[in-house]
Amino acid sequence: ILAVAARVGPRGERLTGAVAEVRGLAGRFGGVVARVTGPGGASSLDAAELARFEVIHLAGHATVDDEHPWRSGILLVPQAGEREARYLRAGRIAELRLPARLVVLSSCASGSGTIVSGEGVIGLSSAFLSAGAPAVVATLWPVEDQATSRLMDRFYDALQRGKDAAAALREAQWALRQVPATRHPFFWAGFVVVGDGSVRVALSQRAGWVAWRWVQLAVLAAVIGAAVAVGWRSARPGADPGRAAA
Repeated sequence: ILAVAARVGPRGERLTGAVAEVRGLAGRFGGVVARVTGPGGASSLDAAELARFEVIHLAGHATVDDEHPWRSGILLVPQAGEREARYLRAGRIAELRLPARLVVLSSCASGSGTIVSGEGVIGLSSAFLSAGAPAVVATLWPVEDQATSRLMDRFYDALQRGKDAAAALREAQWALRQVPATRHPFFWAGFVVVGDGSVRVALSQRAGWVAWRWVQLAVLAAVIGAAVAVGWRSARPGADPGRAAA
């Protein structure tokens, strides 16, 4: 997996969810090359580097150029502090020959573009299909940083368990629908699979990650147990609610 995240967006906003996605993939799976671009990170990404990976994950801000669709791109380094903003452009991607089985564009409106008669939507997702990738996960509108990070965590969990791309995305979307804070379709419905949704990829889980996951679950269970105990004590007749809360 090549996993690349932009540290900041076009207005200088910190994309902490995008960075968490990339670092989470590196900590969870073997064979991950992780990179964070922008201030304090890597300078950029050369398009030719994409030709060495089975899965490509790009998290950041995407721009759509409706008039010149091949100039649509993913922002890797914003203009602030640089002579010019650096983009990975659709036209450059389409020139490549990629072995990637799956491309994940965890970016705003990465599935949008210009509709051309007889061709379909021309833009970032079609550029990766032209380069040889059979399946691209993209978005239809601007997405929220933290919710997207959680959706991607569930998506890769389903992929690792053998689900195909379409089924894995459906499972991740369903997970966000069950949480009140992300129940609105804005947070999950914009993600789509473009191309062959039956694509599967083999992901090797790092041995240490399983143990760390059990530690996380144990801590969570302890916190929930303590909260339940405090609530039970405060609910007893004659209990001092202030002391119980403390």
